[in-house]
Amino acid sequence: MVPDTDQFRGFLAVSHSLYRITLLGGFSRQVIPPIKCKDGFNFSVQASDHHYCFPRADKATWTHLEVGFPSQDEPLLSDFRDASDVDAPMTDSVFSLVPIRVVLAVMNAHGGFAGFVLPDSKKGLLDGISSPHRHSN
Repeated sequence: MVPDTDQFRGFLAVSHSLYRITLLGGFSRQVIPPIKCKDGFNFSVQASDHHYCFPRADKATWTHLEVGFPSQDEPLLSDFRDASDVDAPMTDSVFSLVPIRVVLAVMNAHGGFAGFVLPDSKKGLLDGISSPHRHSN
């Protein structure tokens, strides 16, 4: 089962606030870890003032998200491919302003939400939010 739009927005807000990465130059940024689906498919879903989302803000009621680097080609994302990535493999591409309904359709096409893809050092960090169904706005 895939969450509805409001549940998924709440889920994004919670998961966004719990995971921080350090970028080159020592800057750190809160991000949403890659989402893993039940069939093994995974992809990045991001929303902040530095991502191709709407509204473009760190905390918001997002309607469109940035999606990136799917683990395999996903036709549902084709229309949202960034123009600079048109010649790159889909698995190396960023998809701009993807409506939440499309992100949910991608998850549904791959069996639904199964967890996050986290480095070993971060395993267990998001155990309390293992399902988007537990959170709503």
